[in-house]
Amino acid sequence: MTDSFYTFTCDGAAGDAAASGSLSCDGDDCPVCLTKCPASPSLSDFVSSWTNVTAINITTSAASGEIVSGEISCTDGFGPAVGEESYDFMCSSTVNDTEANSGSYVLSGDDEPTCYAKCYVSNKPTIENANFIDLDTEESYFNKGTVITGSVNCASDYDIAYGIDNEFNFVCGDSTDGTANSGYFECQGDCPVCQPTCTLPEDTAEFHYELVDTINQPIDSNDEIPFGYDHIEISCQNETLNLVGERFLDCINGTVTYNGDEPYCADVDICEVPEVSNGYTDTNANVLVGGSYTIYCNPSYYFDTKTAAKYGTFVDDTLASDSYAQVEITCDGSDLPDFTCYYGCTPPDFGGSVFPDWVQEGGAPYPVGQTVTFSCTDDQEIVEGGEAEATCSGGELGSPICDNGASSTSTILALLVTGLLLLLSH
Repeated sequence: MTDSFYTFTCDGAAGDAAASGSLSCDGDDCPVCLTKCPASPSLSDFVSSWTNVTAINITTSAASGEIVSGEISCTDGFGPAVGEESYDFMCSSTVNDTEANSGSYVLSGDDEPTCYAKCYVSNKPTIENANFIDLDTEESYFNKGTVITGSVNCASDYDIAYGIDNEFNFVCGDSTDGTANSGYFECQGDCPVCQPTCTLPEDTAEFHYELVDTINQPIDSNDEIPFGYDHIEISCQNETLNLVGERFLDCINGTVTYNGDEPYCADVDICEVPEVSNGYTDTNANVLVGGSYTIYCNPSYYFDTKTAAKYGTFVDDTLASDSYAQVEITCDGSDLPDFTCYYGCTPPDFGGSVFPDWVQEGGAPYPVGQTVTFSCTDDQEIVEGGEAEATCSGGELGSPICDNGASSTSTILALLVTGLLLLLSH
């Protein structure tokens, strides 16, 4: 109940008996009690009607002008979309509505109550070269927007690509004709793709072929293997020899192919491609002594300064900035180390001083979230519009310019790297 206050005038005349005057109000300022809108209303208690809406559940009565929420119910075979079950309604009544709880509800807002055709569990998308889609549910009908997990059974000689889990999300979408239970499931995101499989090559006198990561699920020659890259490993039958060249085969469009030059077995020293976390190499092939690998970090990932200084490049005794994202290692016949790229930022290209110093080992030069403060040297000042601080959000860390316009690789970087090289040489 809302408390309202009104002004009344005491009307009395001389000669009237004590306390015999009356209170009066002036026209529009007089109080008016309007009827409420009912709880548990029927559809006739709403000003408008909506297709396939059979009921709107409002649990308490509402005063005129009050806005309440009501949950809609729909005809069989229809339902509200997920997240659109409730709508707001305003109670409207006037002095002409004289019966109690005889007010009417008016939609408050632009979104009208809508009942959509439900999706029947068998209404699934068509996926080329797939036998069927198996939805992980025991129910049969679903409201629009419902997401169900499912798997795909590909036709013979087709399969999901290697390394991709056969588990996908399907969402109940629109109907093609608007009839009950005629909604169709759609792929949420990219639809699964059934790719042509390949036959695992038969071993030869020189080579043995094996699908990667199948120690616990061995397969035989002539078995079907899925589409993918670098997932058929090659090894020498003669264990005293080393494989030189490409270590893996690809399965592309039903054909087994080399992703590089054909390998051979020889009594020579080789290096195998190093492991790289958050990065990749220019080749997966085994290389002879004297050969090399170029190692790259993924975008916004960087080597630590120790790694960049050891395997990167220098320009005028200064570590090149791209060495934090790309280095080269030469094969000398020994096992190559693993490489790790870290998410963060590179040192700024700034001619003054910075605080704090960047990380030397075990992380990107600056981790995400690190705030760096810049200071110019020799009585210089940061030019107008420049910022004295920058916070790492992944990628290159921007820096201001001092008042002479100079913006060169930090002298501090050169000193730190020089010191680090001296440590590495011992």
